[in-house]
Amino acid sequence: MDTLIQSSAPSSNYLFAGSSLGGYSDSSGYSGYSGSGGGYSSRSTSSGSIATSPASPTVVYTDGSALGNGRNGARGGVGVYFGENDSRNVSRSLDGDVQTNQRAELSAIRDALKITRNDDHVTVKTDSMYAKNSVTDWSKNWQDNGWKNARGEPVANQDIIKDVLTEIGHRERSGKSTTFEHVAAHNGEPGNEAADRLANQGAGRR
Repeated sequence: MDTLIQSSAPSSNYLFAGSSLGGYSDSSGYSGYSGSGGGYSSRSTSSGSIATSPASPTVVYTDGSALGNGRNGARGGVGVYFGENDSRNVSRSLDGDVQTNQRAELSAIRDALKITRNDDHVTVKTDSMYAKNSVTDWSKNWQDNGWKNARGEPVANQDIIKDVLTEIGHRERSGKSTTFEHVAAHNGEPGNEAADRLANQGAGRR
């Protein structure tokens, strides 16, 4: 099997390919799943985690922005970057009344998966560990707990998270893989920098 991607940061990659999982917990107090079975798999090496797939993936960078995040009047933006002058690139304002960076990050992932719905293998690169973990590690436990977090409160942004999981589920049932990779923010990686610019431009349009 060909290697898809090697992580550029010390975090796991996840390959959704129709397996099922069980048994993950992390320092945040959320329990999810790991290993084989339940939706994704990964393997680690001394240089990071490597996800595998039988074909080269479509690689897409996603980012979210919220100008004035956490304050009244915040303006969110969504950025999705496939490549220079690629017609699939997205730069738009964040929908809805709640304008936060977290919602923008998740919305960018949702947009990317909708755009690539017919692609066999997709790798989504995001600089948001929150967004990545929300649609991988934490979501299984949230589902099992009726979309309540470890404090018994409703999971924030669950509407977008559920949309992302729906897109992943469509892909799984068609035998298509979805990989998530965390990349360092503002570290000079061209794709991430481009997605960041698109997100900021989108926030400026609101």
